[in-house]
Amino acid sequence: MNKEITIYELWYLVVRYKWKMLIFTLLGLILGAGICFNIPQKYEARTDLLIKPITTNSNQPLTSLEIDTTLRLMNTYKELLSSNLMLDLLNEKLDKKMSKSDFMNNISIVSEENSQIISIVVMENHPQRATIIANTFATLFKEQIGVLFHLNNIQLLHNAALGEAPNIVSQYSLYSGIGALFGLFISLILIFIREVYKPKLDGQKKLEHVEQTYLSDIPRMKWWWKPERKREVLADHIHFVGSILEIHLRSSNTKTFVVTSNGKKEGKTLIATELAKHFANDNKKTIYVDANLRQGANTTSLCARSLTKGLAHYLAEDIELEEITQPTVNQYLQVICAGQHIKNPIASFSSKKMSNTIEKLEQIYDVVIIDTSSLQVSDALILTKIVDGYVYVANTRKTFVRQASIDFEKLKNLQGRLIGVVLNEA
Repeated sequence: MNKEITIYELWYLVVRYKWKMLIFTLLGLILGAGICFNIPQKYEARTDLLIKPITTNSNQPLTSLEIDTTLRLMNTYKELLSSNLMLDLLNEKLDKKMSKSDFMNNISIVSEENSQIISIVVMENHPQRATIIANTFATLFKEQIGVLFHLNNIQLLHNAALGEAPNIVSQYSLYSGIGALFGLFISLILIFIREVYKPKLDGQKKLEHVEQTYLSDIPRMKWWWKPERKREVLADHIHFVGSILEIHLRSSNTKTFVVTSNGKKEGKTLIATELAKHFANDNKKTIYVDANLRQGANTTSLCARSLTKGLAHYLAEDIELEEITQPTVNQYLQVICAGQHIKNPIASFSSKKMSNTIEKLEQIYDVVIIDTSSLQVSDALILTKIVDGYVYVANTRKTFVRQASIDFEKLKNLQGRLIGVVLNEA
């Protein structure tokens, strides 16, 4: 299968997975807001120090040597501000000691290039503590310059004010936005991986890749649709499938159709029963055969739950076909239900009686619809020699392209005639 995705296919994926993308985006937004809520708020306090030039004559302009000396002192002062000495002196003044990591992370020494101003920026969880640390730190530094260098060239431009409260709305917006983008990105990555490496059979384009005939695409029934609307939509698509099968009825004397799928709950029983009703409504004598003996019981809409005997009994016992055939409200439609559960019906399907049963039904009815187990077991495959064609039902949310391709290959190897594929979203 070609793993390239065109712009059209990419847009199709966006439309198809829009709700999943929205859910991931909302989850990311909530996660981002939650992270922001749990991050401790930091308050900022700032004080600025002016490093005055060292000059021998204050009445004369500064020489280049004096300017260079001042700039070199700036680097020395910044190193001193970040030293363990200042940490020890600061801890002597504080009630709550500060660790080395807190000292490095919470106190920043900032100065612009060729500037004589050094800023001490303190970030703390409490505004009062941020202010106290900033002012205490500046005072201690000024004192140490006098002690260590015997200089008095530090001027405190202003004391730190009460720590500025962070912009909560801005922080929440930032973290929520990043979370939403992260969620959207994750959803796109997951969709891309699935579509490239494990795609589902969810479009006519993918059927073309596996070289199979498209019959119809049963749409997903909206929850707000009325029952009448749902029935109308389903009937329209079933009519389209039935019209294609009628072409085979007329052109190649095809009568017996097996409706199967890759797995359980793909919608094959729904399609099979609706096809049977379609042909009956078209005044064709039709019989629906529930050959899903592994499931057993009479669980389809056409079968009466009170019926005790069905196909399983007929194949195992010496009874007449008429005993398991029951009428419906439509005079052109009759049904044969599964009857009892059979754990492994392969022997029953392989028997001469099964092939004779199909031949007898073809003599009596215009159309025979057989609803079998999925192709994960061999039941439907055994019938390739005695039926006219297969209709494959693929649930667009469950059936993977690779799984369907294996099923198609099985039918091909057994010379089974695959008429086409119904994509079911309902």
